Amino acid sequence: MALTDLHRGFRDDAQRRRAAELVLSRLGDERRQAELHSLLQFTAQLSDERAGIDEAWLAEALPGVKLIVVEALIRAVRASPQAVDHWIAVTSRPGPLLPPEPVLDGTVLPAHHGDLHRAAAHYRLVSETGDVHALYALGCVYWTLDQQEKARSDEHFWMPAWRITEVWQHAADLGSVEAMYAVAMMQDPGSRMALRYLRQAAAHDHPAACYALGYEAVQRGDRNEALMWWTRAAEAGHEPAIAAIPLLEIYSVEGESDPM
Repeated sequence: MALTDLHRGFRDDAQRRRAAELVLSRLGDERRQAELHSLLQFTAQLSDERAGIDEAWLAEALPGVKLIVVEALIRAVRASPQAVDHWIAVTSRPGPLLPPEPVLDGTVLPAHHGDLHRAAAHYRLVSETGDVHALYALGCVYWTLDQQEKARSDEHFWMPAWRITEVWQHAADLGSVEAMYAVAMMQDPGSRMALRYLRQAAAHDHPAACYALGYEAVQRGDRNEALMWWTRAAEAGHEPAIAAIPLLEIYSVEGESDPM
């Protein structure tokens, strides 16, 4: 649907400028120039009655999480200036506006007085007995050593990512739920292998895996599936999911409905 009607939905120029300012300040990221350019085009459309971009173009240009916020503004503009006021108030609130991306925490418990190389030797030895927990821990030690090396120099790595993944995949195939999640997080987001291992971990009620599946669903624009996964994660006490659910619900409301 065309967005040529949006310039008529604001109370005045001040309200339009404030909405555009929030779009850029809260959603813009200079590290992601393509997304930032798309947001600039959208804010320009807010004051232009000529055909420029449409909703289908926005859906292609913006990731699902940011698209939710932009689509909420579009609905508010088409509803009333009071609905725009509400969108501005919600978007201006301090604190995170977008759910954080899922992350891999491969930190292993301190072992061998912090000597990770000795820890690796120990876990290698124990894992040869078929100890799945030692095998997962070995992958964690490898990952931690690799992160430390990368922090010292972006051009070097301690161990190839495929090798670390191979260790975790072996542990996952032996039943380690934490390793299932780790393998998924080593893949490209949304890839077949990532989703397969996330679903395996989520089948064991792994909170971070449920959160990651919800995040992937948001990127596809499936808010109902995202809410389902995030609710499962939140019930297990997963803090990112607990914080994400209100954001999803606030920006999913229609028109002038007030979530407060």
